Amino acid sequence: MTTDIPPSLVTPDTVETRIGRFKFVDGFPDDATAAKVYDNLDFQRGLQAYLTSLPPRFDPGFSRKLR
Repeated sequence: MTTDIPPSLVTPDTVETRIGRFKFVDGFPDDATAAKVYDNLDFQRGLQAYLTSLPPRFDPGFSRKLR
């Protein structure tokens, strides 16, 4: 006796994204997919840190205070 799982709750085996193809086994990402996701998160965090630091760099008063 099994219960049918509604299609809206099923995770597909592969998903195409802008950073590549994600593969899933029983709803869980494989090692390569998990690595891609963490690499993308690292990149996004680095970009966010860089962009957050830009406004003080272009403030002339801030630059004089550093000297």
